[in-house]
Amino acid sequence: MSEQNASNGASRFDPLGVLWRLAAAPQSLMLLLALVVVALVLAYTIPQIPSQATSNPEAWLATQSTNAGPLNRIVRALHLYDIYHAIWFHLLLAVTGLVIFVWLFDAAELAWRASGRAEWRAGDVALFGLPVGRARLLLPSPRRETQDRLQDWSRTSPYRCSMVTTSSDKSWVLGRRTYLLWLQPLALGALLLALVGLVIAGTWGWQNEDWMPAPGERRSVGHGQSVAIQLESFQPPPQEQSLQQYESHLTWTLQDGSSQAGTAGFGRPARLGGIAARQIDYAPIVQLTALDRDGNPLALQASGAELSTLGAVEIALLAPEEQPLVYLPTLDIFLGLRFEPWCQAQGPVLYVDQLQSGESGAAAIGSVQERGTLDTDDFRLEVNLTYRPVLRVDSRPGMALVVGGLLVAIVALTVGWLAEPQLVWLILEPGKEEVTSIRLLVPPVLRTNRGLSALISRLPRELSHDS
Repeated sequence: MSEQNASNGASRFDPLGVLWRLAAAPQSLMLLLALVVVALVLAYTIPQIPSQATSNPEAWLATQSTNAGPLNRIVRALHLYDIYHAIWFHLLLAVTGLVIFVWLFDAAELAWRASGRAEWRAGDVALFGLPVGRARLLLPSPRRETQDRLQDWSRTSPYRCSMVTTSSDKSWVLGRRTYLLWLQPLALGALLLALVGLVIAGTWGWQNEDWMPAPGERRSVGHGQSVAIQLESFQPPPQEQSLQQYESHLTWTLQDGSSQAGTAGFGRPARLGGIAARQIDYAPIVQLTALDRDGNPLALQASGAELSTLGAVEIALLAPEEQPLVYLPTLDIFLGLRFEPWCQAQGPVLYVDQLQSGESGAAAIGSVQERGTLDTDDFRLEVNLTYRPVLRVDSRPGMALVVGGLLVAIVALTVGWLAEPQLVWLILEPGKEEVTSIRLLVPPVLRTNRGLSALISRLPRELSHDS
């Protein structure tokens, strides 16, 4: 480029300069931010190991649904079950923070010079990157005359015109509403704060294993803290309401014995200081008791559970598509359970079917909405359908920095996009037959600026005649 200083001899390779330009490239930042977002989505969708299981992760991994197949190998190899503490995640945040710092440095320098606090120098052309698509204008006048017309036009135009002091060619910088360029370093600084918040949350944050308590059940929570949480009650799902209406009424018990009430709903966690109890789901619970015709209890065995000789089992229906089986060994009968959350206007309904061993097909025994008794020729079932919340207790220090930083960044970028600050570097070069060539450079963040596009289109007309 004509703005670069000439050097004697062969040019020397500058590895730091290459790395700086690579970090300052828009594609680098976009790629790294996309990878951070992907990592956060994976941390939300893949179950993360609770703090109390970190001493023996293999035992915890053995209980997860991803325990088999190639997916499990990927989860284990990349430590996707503990993303916030994985080395690759910390390296990703570090590299992203370094790239954002490079952008912040360049954006602050650009805003500093554009706002008139320092003179433009020839080396500052690097802040403008590569030429825009319409990077060259040809004017039918000598360079000196074009320069005089540019000076005359700048006195009446809304643009501030500054000459580059150390330029070998005649170079000018046009700017309008350049004070708004400070919005970009503000947004980048806010993104840096958000990354710091992610590092804090990933280093000192913790998450307990999902908990499905019955009313009155209590559990110690925290990471080195003496805090207990107890479920007092859970509002059962009404017939025609969504999950957002369900609430878990909790009680926090502190180390000194004092207690504090809290309520958790969908998207509304119950908080105690930096600890949050989140209601992420609910599950129907089926309690079955089997009796023979004389009223004696029959042994029952639920899928994946031990044989119960007391004639009572408890089954959690964690997904509507699940159809668990219950086995009555005395009668050699299987019972199939089907749960429909919303059955027309009736509300949630549990259906019980009988499957005879060695026979195909199923015979319906009956249905229950809340509590009831189902009779057959050989046995009687007492069914109780209740609901329990699925709670997740965690602590994410630094999330205020994450949310606040992202909000500030979004607001700053939105205001900058709407207000459209304008900045363009003009290089006047003599051409053949008294024709002046003007090369135009625009900073990467302003290349979609509609006002600059209009200026570039209008500039030949403004400079082709006397004001």
